[in-house]
Amino acid sequence: MNWAQAGARPSVIINRNNASLTASPRGDFNVSYELDEYQSVPNVLSWTDEYVVNYAKRQSILREHTLQMTLDASLRIMKYWAEKAAIVRTTGETRKSKSPGATATDRKKFLIDDILAAKETLKRQNIPDDGRLVMLLPATAETDLLTVQEFRSAYLSSRQVLATGSLMPFLGMNVFTTSTSVLFSNASTPVALNHKADDSATNRSGAATDNESILIWHPDMVSRGISADSLVSIIPVHGGVEMSATALAGGRTYRKDGEGIVAIVETVV
Repeated sequence: MNWAQAGARPSVIINRNNASLTASPRGDFNVSYELDEYQSVPNVLSWTDEYVVNYAKRQSILREHTLQMTLDASLRIMKYWAEKAAIVRTTGETRKSKSPGATATDRKKFLIDDILAAKETLKRQNIPDDGRLVMLLPATAETDLLTVQEFRSAYLSSRQVLATGSLMPFLGMNVFTTSTSVLFSNASTPVALNHKADDSATNRSGAATDNESILIWHPDMVSRGISADSLVSIIPVHGGVEMSATALAGGRTYRKDGEGIVAIVETVV
């Protein structure tokens, strides 16, 4: 995937009094990203199993393969988006970490004040606050914020999810929830972590330094590409078939500097 990004914004002179101005070319950038290949590890479906069970097991297997690939692709794409995200650290009360591998350590809770700080960061980047901002809450952040009366009231009164998939509108953003979001390291400038390495079917083990995050972005400032349909592979084997699926997906921020996306990352106590 590739596109052109406009270079630096022009300077503006008010009440010019010199006779001429010096022109210079605008240095545009070519921005691109590679698509990753996602392939599910095959399952074997025996002829006996397919004919004896009283449900459509073939369709069930393919559905699970497609759903898992979609989840893995989504987590990797969000990691690509978060690589250059502006960082806001949490400022709430101390609680135990809920990230696997870090449950013996403490973190500061997510607060509405942290969300407001993230929105301020986007406004200072001149990102439009036009009602289309997206906020993705991991389960940990949702639990933290539901202890805040303003958030709980909006949560309980919303009926938007049936129409849009969004949990609710809040502070001018469309709120979505997920079991987990992008994990960050505890470096002085937190680094977004892959949930699994390339050429591996196993999720990375949790570390004591892992920090969960809320992601907030404007949809015009991020890009994703994913194949419209998964390539389903059904290969006859002795006594049945092997079934798997393959897809291509990738993503990144539109701007090289990562403007348009903010990560609210847990603070280690």
